[in-house]
Amino acid sequence: QYTQLYSEKETYEQEIEKIKDTRSKNEVQLEQLSRLAVNWSHFSEIIAIQEEIKKKNMKEMPQEGLFQLNHLNQSIDQLRVTMLQEQERSKQAIEKSHLKKDQLLFIERKNDIQRIISSIDSTKSLLQEKEFLEREVKKERDQVLRNKLQLGLNIGQRIPPHQTATQKKEYQELYQDSLEVERKLQEVIEKKSFSVYQQNSLSEQLDKIEPEIWDNKLFQETEKHYQDSKNQEYRSLVNENSATKEKNKRLQINLIGIIGAVLGVFGFISGGLIGFIAGLGGITIAGISIFLFIRIKPRKELTEKKDTFKYTYADYIKQIELRKQWRAQLAEFDQVIMDSKQIQKMVEKYTQQKKEATNTLNQIITNNGYPENMTIKILANQEDSFDSLRDRVQAVEEKEELLEKISEQLSQWKKQVQFME
Repeated sequence: QYTQLYSEKETYEQEIEKIKDTRSKNEVQLEQLSRLAVNWSHFSEIIAIQEEIKKKNMKEMPQEGLFQLNHLNQSIDQLRVTMLQEQERSKQAIEKSHLKKDQLLFIERKNDIQRIISSIDSTKSLLQEKEFLEREVKKERDQVLRNKLQLGLNIGQRIPPHQTATQKKEYQELYQDSLEVERKLQEVIEKKSFSVYQQNSLSEQLDKIEPEIWDNKLFQETEKHYQDSKNQEYRSLVNENSATKEKNKRLQINLIGIIGAVLGVFGFISGGLIGFIAGLGGITIAGISIFLFIRIKPRKELTEKKDTFKYTYADYIKQIELRKQWRAQLAEFDQVIMDSKQIQKMVEKYTQQKKEATNTLNQIITNNGYPENMTIKILANQEDSFDSLRDRVQAVEEKEELLEKISEQLSQWKKQVQFME
């Protein structure tokens, strides 16, 4: 369209230059023919008067009227002859001037042509303004397309409407709800990960313990065996304590006897009555000690029957501890499984809430024509990023409206000069 208008502009300018060239030549001829045009109007008037007179009833005219009519007819005839002469001279002048079609057109529509010529400068200004606006509109349109792409809009996508205060508040509430849901979801996801870790750890521990645990039958047999031998072990322990006491007593008697013997020897060696008494007392003590040592005989130690059972008591105690540990870890594992189920329900709950928030955002994007990559954070916290784009589009539309008006004016001017084509 721009190329076509530009071509038309050049054509108009060429035609205007031709008109200017022929204007000076035709002005002289126009003066000559002006008189002819005036006479023609008189002649038309005479013919009209003559036809009107013929319509009147000649018989009813008075004598004086007939005289006036004859005189008027003579005048008309004279004028007719004069007009024919002028017409002949005009015809000869036209033949001599060899006027062309465009020259005759200029003569016939002199006023229109002069008006067109006087409007050439203003029309040129309109054409220049039109060219300028077309360049500006194209440049602005290209910039609008670039801005739309930068903001995530498609080329043919409409610009979202301006955000209202109510919408802004809704976006902020939705953003806060989304943050809260996301925080809770992350918490339960972390709990779920820890629960999985606990399950794996406890499962590994149970897998290590279970191969070492005896089956119930073997454990019951071992438990019965060591419960039966428990009393025997107690008796052995008591006898062992009694024998220890007897040994201690005999050692005391031996020590007293030795002390008595030493005292008797030193008494007899020292001499005198005191020495004799001391030696006699020492011998007496030594004799009593020997008597008591002989009387208190050591008990015959019971020989323990050698235990031929396959598993030792330590193995039995270890099994008891392993079973306690296995039961505790199994109970803990069951509790972790129950907690994991509750955590999974919370994960599903917050995941559903997050999905609903996402669906709400997608609905907002669809209803308002936002780009697909728009986030609720941007809508809630940032100013309307499409304001500048709307202002630019409005400016472009205003220029296009002005361009349309100028094009209409040029179209009207073109219609006015169509008779010159």
